[in-house]
Amino acid sequence: MKLFCRAILNLWTLAALVLGLFFLLPQSNGQPDDTDSLQKEIRARLAFDVAKGFFLVENYRSAIERLEVFTKLFPESSLQVEAVLLENQARFQLGQFEAVVAELSNGLSAAGGMSDRYLFWIGEAQFAIGQYTDAAKAYGALIENFPDSKRALEASLGRAQSFYQLSELKQLIATLEPADGPFQKSANANPSRNLIIDGRLLLANAYFELKELGAARLSLDNISDVGLSPERFWQKYHLLASVYLAEASFDRALNGAKNLVQFAKGITDPVFAARSIDFHGDVLNRMERPDEAISIYEQNLATNVPVDWRRSALLKISDVYLNEDRLSNAIQRLEQFFVKHPNDPANGLSHMTLGELRLRQFYSISDSSRPKFTNLLSQAIGHFDVVLQSKQDKELMGKSWSGRGWALWEWGMLSGQTVQIKMARDAFTNAVRELPRSRDQAIALFKAADCLFRGSEHASAISNYWASIHIATNTVGRDDRIVDQALYQIVRSGVIRLDLSSAGQAVSNLLEWFPNSFYSDRSMLVYGQSLNRQGKPAEARDVLASFAKAFPQSSLMPEARLAIARTHVMDGSWVSSILEYDRWVTNYPSHKALSQAEFDRAWLNHQAGNSL
Repeated sequence: MKLFCRAILNLWTLAALVLGLFFLLPQSNGQPDDTDSLQKEIRARLAFDVAKGFFLVENYRSAIERLEVFTKLFPESSLQVEAVLLENQARFQLGQFEAVVAELSNGLSAAGGMSDRYLFWIGEAQFAIGQYTDAAKAYGALIENFPDSKRALEASLGRAQSFYQLSELKQLIATLEPADGPFQKSANANPSRNLIIDGRLLLANAYFELKELGAARLSLDNISDVGLSPERFWQKYHLLASVYLAEASFDRALNGAKNLVQFAKGITDPVFAARSIDFHGDVLNRMERPDEAISIYEQNLATNVPVDWRRSALLKISDVYLNEDRLSNAIQRLEQFFVKHPNDPANGLSHMTLGELRLRQFYSISDSSRPKFTNLLSQAIGHFDVVLQSKQDKELMGKSWSGRGWALWEWGMLSGQTVQIKMARDAFTNAVRELPRSRDQAIALFKAADCLFRGSEHASAISNYWASIHIATNTVGRDDRIVDQALYQIVRSGVIRLDLSSAGQAVSNLLEWFPNSFYSDRSMLVYGQSLNRQGKPAEARDVLASFAKAFPQSSLMPEARLAIARTHVMDGSWVSSILEYDRWVTNYPSHKALSQAEFDRAWLNHQAGNSL
């Protein structure tokens, strides 16, 4: 209401100004150009202030419409730069962030004395759409070029927050710490200002995450308790208690956690109470007091606690039980939760977690006994299906599809039923679509490829294995063990479908990336044997000779030497073949392939006209 009244007052003031200017205008005294220019500027000012009035009363759409008209009607007005800025501030309020970045960037070169404000709102819009690198650059340009700007402090904080989002914590510190920078200058002049307190909290958090605990504590000491809002007071002491916990000062951390619970009672936002309880449980868990930790976490299962924190409590209670090897307790607690609260939004998580726990139960059983416990797989699928059919928990869909795929895969491997393997493939494919780019997504792709391999769809399997490798190397790194397994499977698939190009590339990558891998020597042997079967004995012999050189201690050396002997047979080189077989029989007299090797050697000697 105050804004509206102020806007009306501004318009009345403007009307009086226009009336006064009308009487002051020259009356036909030979100055028509000056008169026209002055009248145009008055009309421009009136149009601008009307648009600004709409902005002040938060009618942003009307403000944008009128400012767009203004810029077209009065392109030469001295208010043009400010009009573009105001229009884009209105667009920012409506969430049109991309348009703000585009229009202000285009107008920046002509912004003159408003360049700092242009840069600030460019940074704000880029931050809002997650373009944190670009936002940091825009804020940085403001700080560097306009250090005395009224927006310099906000720009410093915005730049620091951008670096925090990018996990560039040292850059964050370098933005806020310099004594001659906008932040520290403002902090010295007005230490109790909310922007300064927020900056100090951000700085302390950065030091904490870098494990520079002394520096974090010092930053917190620089924040006076006097005048702090309840929320900032809580944030300060939450960080301080976190520092104590990281230092293993458990008694101090526990006292801090208990205090946080009390502090949160003075804050209306329920998230603070939930975070306090969660932290209290974390401290007790670190102190190896699991039953007390569970009792505290249980408080966050109340229906008035925000759903995300109820979900967190469920997970943490399960984790404590699992760490104590109390799997049945974890399952029982989760089952109690959704029975007691059938319509609770956190039920999706409890069902997904129960599905994962049933799978864990299955994997804890010895291989020989697993056929008797397929009911665990059935129960796991049932829990995953509850999540998938409800479609209410988007963030749980990927893991639930993946869990369903694993249960069907294991069932199919036990039963030998192709239909279950196909259903597992479909589940893993859906998981790939729902999961974010991550190791979990790479594993889902790998398992979809395994299902295709089992169904003899080797070309599609190879494609999926390569895709799995690409995702894994671009998320968790090339050294992840899923990569060498996928490469081995590519070799196997390539050999089966006679795609020796794919197989050869996979072998090359295995030898380069994983020279000591369990799969490297196997892949090289399989590839060499396949080359020989395809009528390429010389190439096969080169590969197998390289195998013998690269893996002299491999348990597969007998198979490699026997394969080398067979390449000479393919060449029709009887003498070389016989010499290789003679050496093989002498060196490996106990090998399971001895009888076959003896037979092959006898046949070669017969072909060469030799008598044994």
